[in-house]
Amino acid sequence: MKRYQIFLINLDRSTIRLQHCLQQFAKFNIQFDRIPAIDGQYLSEQELQQHYDVSLNSKKYHKRMNRGEIACFLSHRQAWQRVISEGLDFALILEDDFILEDDLHKITQAISAMDMEWDYIKLAEYPIKRRARFSTKVEQFTLSSYDKVPSRTCAQLVSLSGAKKLLVGTEKFGRPVDVELQYWWEHKLNIYGLTPYIIKPHDAESEIDIFNKRKKSKSKSLIKFKNLLSFAVKNRIELRRSIKFGLARQR
Repeated sequence: MKRYQIFLINLDRSTIRLQHCLQQFAKFNIQFDRIPAIDGQYLSEQELQQHYDVSLNSKKYHKRMNRGEIACFLSHRQAWQRVISEGLDFALILEDDFILEDDLHKITQAISAMDMEWDYIKLAEYPIKRRARFSTKVEQFTLSSYDKVPSRTCAQLVSLSGAKKLLVGTEKFGRPVDVELQYWWEHKLNIYGLTPYIIKPHDAESEIDIFNKRKKSKSKSLIKFKNLLSFAVKNRIELRRSIKFGLARQR
């Protein structure tokens, strides 16, 4: 029997969001553990710079990360650390801006019965629907590799191996956590999506956007262009390699 936990990342001041999550969990008798999200408003300069690296940011991302984005990344690192410290086989990690359309136990049961290596599984995507490049059935679900990993991190599964890779690989980071995951090959992640999605991102504005106006952050056009071009080439090469030696080999 595999050991897992359902984690909910939630700011202490986001009490309305917490109540909304509690109502959804109650419908399916879902037990969870709340992880108090790190609040960017109260991070000291030392805390901000403990893992966030300005030099990496200037090289790898076209915008300066704001306090909300850094705090969001640190909150997910807390969840990954819990997977390791509690000796879990995997965790289902949710942010508090989700809509639950079916029982999460269907996901955990399917994953518990799955006999293949994986590190990270997306359980929602928004706003752009990504194409599946390779798929395999997992009970009533389909496990697929993406042509490009979707942005946002409202719902995902993280295995013990994935948590270890991510913690080591992001000891220093310079991109938002959802963007970092799109560069999955840098961390040697086996990353997939599980459809049909039974979790949807909420349409409400995220805490990051509310607090820091993420979309209005000044963009560096030249760095953005270079990164996009480099990403497109590398993503295609690594995707072909992963399909050939990864998921296809484990059918």
